[in-house]
Amino acid sequence: MERITGQSHVPALHRDHSLPATPVTALTSTHLPASLPPKTLADYTRAVKRRFWLALLIATTIATLGSIQAIRRPDIYQTSAELQINPPQFNPMLASMFGSEMQTRDPETSARYIPTMLASIKGRSLPVRVAEDSSIGGSPVEIAGELGENLVARQQVNTNYVQITLEGKSPDRIVKLLGAIIKVLKEQAGRETAREVDDSKEHAAKSIQQLETDLKSIDAEIQSVVRNSRAIGPGGKSLAEQEYLESKNLLIQELQHINNLKHEAMLYFMKGGSGGGRDAASPIDAKLAALMKLKDTYETRLVTYKESIRDFNNDPAARILASRLKRTLEQIRSLRAMKSREPQISQVIIADAERRAEEYKDEVEASLKRLKDSMPEFQKFQNLSKVYDDVTHRISTLKKQYFNFETLSKTRKDPIVVMAAPGEPLEPIKPKRPMQIALSILLGIAAGVGFVFVLETLDHRVKTPEHVTIGLGIPLLGVVPRARRTALLSRGGHVWTGGVPESIEADAYRNLHASLLGLRGRGRPVVTVLITSAKAGEGKSTTALNLAVTCARAGERTLLVDVDLRRPSLAGVFGADPSESGLVDVLRGDLPWQRTLKHTEVANLDFIPTGNTEGVPIEVLGTLELRRLVQSLSSHYDRVILDGPAILGMADCRMLGRIVDTALLVVKSATHDLSPLRRAVRMLEQSGVDIAGGVFNALDDDLKNWSSVGGMLGYGYHYSSRSSFSTASTRKLGYRPSEVDTTPIAAGAEVSRQDAVAIGEHD
Repeated sequence: MERITGQSHVPALHRDHSLPATPVTALTSTHLPASLPPKTLADYTRAVKRRFWLALLIATTIATLGSIQAIRRPDIYQTSAELQINPPQFNPMLASMFGSEMQTRDPETSARYIPTMLASIKGRSLPVRVAEDSSIGGSPVEIAGELGENLVARQQVNTNYVQITLEGKSPDRIVKLLGAIIKVLKEQAGRETAREVDDSKEHAAKSIQQLETDLKSIDAEIQSVVRNSRAIGPGGKSLAEQEYLESKNLLIQELQHINNLKHEAMLYFMKGGSGGGRDAASPIDAKLAALMKLKDTYETRLVTYKESIRDFNNDPAARILASRLKRTLEQIRSLRAMKSREPQISQVIIADAERRAEEYKDEVEASLKRLKDSMPEFQKFQNLSKVYDDVTHRISTLKKQYFNFETLSKTRKDPIVVMAAPGEPLEPIKPKRPMQIALSILLGIAAGVGFVFVLETLDHRVKTPEHVTIGLGIPLLGVVPRARRTALLSRGGHVWTGGVPESIEADAYRNLHASLLGLRGRGRPVVTVLITSAKAGEGKSTTALNLAVTCARAGERTLLVDVDLRRPSLAGVFGADPSESGLVDVLRGDLPWQRTLKHTEVANLDFIPTGNTEGVPIEVLGTLELRRLVQSLSSHYDRVILDGPAILGMADCRMLGRIVDTALLVVKSATHDLSPLRRAVRMLEQSGVDIAGGVFNALDDDLKNWSSVGGMLGYGYHYSSRSSFSTASTRKLGYRPSEVDTTPIAAGAEVSRQDAVAIGEHD
């Protein structure tokens, strides 16, 4: 059948397809995932590329502000000094003698001395004392503000060295301040040391005075004991002990004498009795010699007693010694009388000696008893004497130590020694402007990228073709890249691939057309196709336009119908006047559809505009007239493509979907999240509309994974002017030479402002 326009045509391709027909199956969304797949590193990388200028703006702003702050910050100088702090040292022996009150410098107290000095540096009184120096200048409040956090003092580990640093804006000022601080610390330490030395000396003097008073009391008590006691002799010796020892010595001598007499008697008889040899020693002579020696001892001791004992005549020891001397003298006289007679040893002499020995034994026992009775009194005397000696020794030692302490205190070392004086700094220590500027730049980059990452994390829009299949559960029939804004690709506010048939945009629509081949809808080959989207502005009109061009170039008799009564936009592409007759006139019965048909410069492509829609109710899209019109058109054309309205919020598309073979849902990249798209799919399914699949429009981020050309738009294509296409090429692609677009547009000319905006925003 020839077209009613009388034009020659290429035989219909879909009438005897060699490919098997594939039924269109509408997938339900009952088992779809609740959300999009988790973000990957590739998603964030694409987000940074997409929002590069936003990240750059944030990074530039932060880097600029940080750099300005670094440049405007004043120079800060630093000076330092090293001090040796020596806690006051006291003689340990002197401190122990003076008692616990003077033990104020034990190791623990000395260890706390340096931290205490460091704490005074941060005290409130330091600025006041520094301000007293007229060479410094400034009030205590001003000086406290200058010091503040700028003054730092640190003790070196396990040493008494302290490092003090001060920072400020003026090198000369901080040197003066630090010198004044050191001076104040030295004065404070000197006053504290002098006060402690004076207190210690005063306490030591009181301690010595108290010990001397105690010594006098002990001496008086000793004198009282000596006066009232008869058991204590000269030199503090025990008279009872001396008497006991003397009695014991006499007994021992007497027993020895008896043994000697017995020995001499035995020798006498062994030598011949009474007329023994003349050389034999006489026992009487030996006895006399011993008694004479004992007499001399007694006399010497009596002379000593008489010189040392005041009441010699009444002294018990003197009387006992005198009685012993008297007895010794009697024995001497008796022996001399015996010696005047014939010397002989008889039992009478031995018996007399044994009698005296018994007397001596009784005397020893009596003296021992007296010694035991006098022991408590003598022990008291000894204890008092020992205490007296100890106190005397302590007083002597303390006086010597006190003298040494007083001498050392006058020549003591300064408690604070300046090991390294503060010097005037030559260069500032901060700010380190290059580093701060670099950090500002890095911080700005991190903030910009981080902000983009946050936006991407919060962004749940559909931005990749996989989201259509995974999130909506419908087949993906085509992926259209984001169109380039050039004069050849723009017409009437839409992307126009007819001007550049060998571009990657034209390839995308050829892939979409290839996906339609072999589809079956409602049990028959797909002829009528409704192009729609969830909301306006997603590129459905552009998709319908270029799909129609692609079908026509493939040899299919194609009709493009603009059925979007709310926002018709295709009339301007083909130079039609919106006030001319169109679809609404056919539906009102004013004109047959053949009278509204517009032939285009593209071979096999016709167009029916919407017409004047003023006063036309939207309900006409669901009338019987439209159904009959679509059936009539499908019998005259191989492919009828309807540019329908959006789905959400309007019933237009749902009414249209019931009278076509299938519908294509156009989804624009990064426009919506899954919720409105799923809602649109459910609405079409509820209305019984067969959804062949989705068309992902304006892909940019992931284009390299969906095209062999990738992001290189000029790869393999050279179309610097419209004249580059030969007549033979146009015939081969389905154009008639007379119908090649010869619109006088300069090659490479820029798109007008109106068309550039329309390409990105208009349907």
